[in-house]
Amino acid sequence: MALPGAQALSLQKRDEPAVFSFPVQRRRDTNLGRLQERAATASSPLGIQNSEYPAFFCNISLGTPPQQVEAQLDTGSSYLFVIASNSSACTETSSDSEKCLTPGSFNISASSTYTATGSQINETYTTGTMLTGVLGTDTLTLGSATMNMELAVQYDLEAINILGLGYSSNNSSTSLPQALVKSGQINSAAYSLWADDPSGDSGTLLLGGVNSAKYTGELYTTSIPAAADGVHHLPMVLVSNVVVQSNSSTSAKSDISGLPAYMILDSNVFWTYLPDDVVENIYRDLNVSFSRNGQIGEITDCSVGYQNYNVTFSFSNFDINIPLSFFLTENDDGNSCAFTIVPSGDEAAILGANFLRSVYTVYDLPNNEISLAQRDFTKSSPDNILEINNSSTIAIPGAVSISVSVATTVTVPTAATIPSPITTFPPALSTEASRVTSTTAAKNAAPTLSSVANKLTAGLMGAFICFAL
Repeated sequence: MALPGAQALSLQKRDEPAVFSFPVQRRRDTNLGRLQERAATASSPLGIQNSEYPAFFCNISLGTPPQQVEAQLDTGSSYLFVIASNSSACTETSSDSEKCLTPGSFNISASSTYTATGSQINETYTTGTMLTGVLGTDTLTLGSATMNMELAVQYDLEAINILGLGYSSNNSSTSLPQALVKSGQINSAAYSLWADDPSGDSGTLLLGGVNSAKYTGELYTTSIPAAADGVHHLPMVLVSNVVVQSNSSTSAKSDISGLPAYMILDSNVFWTYLPDDVVENIYRDLNVSFSRNGQIGEITDCSVGYQNYNVTFSFSNFDINIPLSFFLTENDDGNSCAFTIVPSGDEAAILGANFLRSVYTVYDLPNNEISLAQRDFTKSSPDNILEINNSSTIAIPGAVSISVSVATTVTVPTAATIPSPITTFPPALSTEASRVTSTTAAKNAAPTLSSVANKLTAGLMGAFICFAL
């Protein structure tokens, strides 16, 4: 299957871009973790939720007079889901009633501009959790931007606030970027997403534009493939290789089962889920054990995160280098660290929020394209915001469009689903593999970070995929 050459985003410099900024915070709140394992230029800030399952979130206002709620951003869905103030999740008798206090809920009776349409929709998220909402419309305020927005009001116990930024479900829903285009406030439903600092405490969602001051090197553009049904379901990129290496080493291409693979970019999932063979190689290189009832890896020595090692993701002709520390989260015991790259099992691979916070990403869903660049946290240059304008053919300054030819055996996923927990990882070796392994046990029993560099300099052959600029 050959993908057509990516059409570069067209950008226009604005004298006074309409940039909206909001205060953000990082706090611990497990109530917002339900879906984390699933689930003109306008700019709004966001944060990475420091709950058990961190996520991107931002503040919005609904109705007249405005009612403020905090919603999780979801690049994989399009609906705006809000918790009804009289839902089961918010009643005093509900054990989950506290979760309505911080994110906020929506009282339709208190809004003079709310209109119910009577229709009901169901949306399944990455955990397999299905959200059910009653459709209606009301005024959405995002900074100084105001528009009429379709929303789904939830009344059940699983209710949660979700602000969808993704493809429309069966062309029946309107996402936030699409609503801004309809209201004439931006010219394209494309948007950029990045973290403001390495900790991921804050970030920015830039609707309708690109800020070239926030990345280093080239901004690479590649096509989002259609699934077998001819429909574009989710934002995704083709990953050809994933390795751990020192900052000074050259990326090695290794022939690993499961690669190349299309991987879904999902801001509503914190962890990164990779093909099992890829994760197994990384775990053995870093001496990662599997813990938490088969849900996450664990490193007993957290200091490895402060050494000069990256997890390198290869995309066609370019690499994204992410510090190893970005995938480590200190456990409650204060000694060991959770390693948040985990096996995807039989499900599609997902690049979650821990990946996205070190990458500058442009989601150009109208043109079915994704652009990626290395995030630069050291730049102190002023913002350089360029407006995306679909009517022009002028490319993004410095952008590189990449055309990819890929084997027909690479599956295009249609859904993002978190795999079921497993009890052991890596899987048990076969009898023959166990015999071979036992003869080299003394050599390989305790892999160290220094051994990673040795492996990477071996110059293994690349994965079975050809690329052309």
